[in-house]
Amino acid sequence: MPYPFVRQQVWNRLLQAAKVLQTIEKNSALRIWYAYRPLTIQTEWFNEHCAKIQTKFPLLSQFELTEKAHQFVAAPDVAGHPTGAAIDLTISRDGKELDMGCMYLDFDSERLPVFCDGLTGQQKDNRSLLRKVMMENDFAPFNGEWWHFSYGDKEWAAFWGKSCALFDVVKPP
Repeated sequence: MPYPFVRQQVWNRLLQAAKVLQTIEKNSALRIWYAYRPLTIQTEWFNEHCAKIQTKFPLLSQFELTEKAHQFVAAPDVAGHPTGAAIDLTISRDGKELDMGCMYLDFDSERLPVFCDGLTGQQKDNRSLLRKVMMENDFAPFNGEWWHFSYGDKEWAAFWGKSCALFDVVKPP
């Protein structure tokens, strides 16, 4: 897909977040890495991650295994990407991505979670700026990955205390 597929309401909020960012940092923009992901791929990635964890921790119960895997790859029954409601993004300034402390999808880094140890003051400020502009536009952050935000999925509903999600799994157009 040449453009990321997201729900119209998600796109509208992204545009608003970009405007908020421009008022704070004139030469900055949101850079989108990933949005919609088919449920089949989400399930495959989750199962692969479960298998890796089970190899390292063979005595985990199914519940413990699922919980541990969900810290890095969302369980298919609550994942936002298959709903068109989740987005992975960062901020760029003058065309260059801001330093967020680790690279996108660097699951081996200890600096993956939003509130981790070892970040410089500038890296913390950069993450805070991204979080601020997204949350001001009703996106829910995922604290396990500094780049992941959603609007309208199950994790969004849980984060903001909503009674239900707005969106369910969708097939791309």
